[in-house]
Amino acid sequence: MDTDYLLGLEEQYYQEGYEEGAQEKAQHNFTEGKQYGLQVGFQRFLILGQIQGLIEVIETCGTPGTSILKNIETVRGLLADIKMDNDDANVAEYEARIVKIRNKLRTILLLLQRQTENKMKDPLTLDKVEKVSMIIAGQLKGYVDNEESEAEVRDQMQDW
Repeated sequence: MDTDYLLGLEEQYYQEGYEEGAQEKAQHNFTEGKQYGLQVGFQRFLILGQIQGLIEVIETCGTPGTSILKNIETVRGLLADIKMDNDDANVAEYEARIVKIRNKLRTILLLLQRQTENKMKDPLTLDKVEKVSMIIAGQLKGYVDNEESEAEVRDQMQDW
């Protein structure tokens, strides 16, 4: 009887179990990473779609002043040039452009509020637009591995 073979069975089953677990973990991580990426992309570009729709509605409703129209055209130009991929340079450009877009939209909404001072009881603000966007897109929960403390799950909200 070959006893060396019997002693090696435990190691063989251990190795097979380890490899199976590693493959399952890799597949799970891939799926989870895809889901996270899709959610982040949805959150980032949802607000841009809402802003684009909002400026179209503002432009078609009534006769906005020339300063509002000029700001609307600026926002349209900023929105048109945004690349929707994950290249590092394009992500950095997105971050810079979203700040400009938010500021221009804030200006448009303030100008609109001044034009319709007594007509609007609850004027539209950028905070309200972002709140709606956050309700639709939801909040991401992400795994954060902090060196000072144990790993934890935290809100990973994007500050638009």
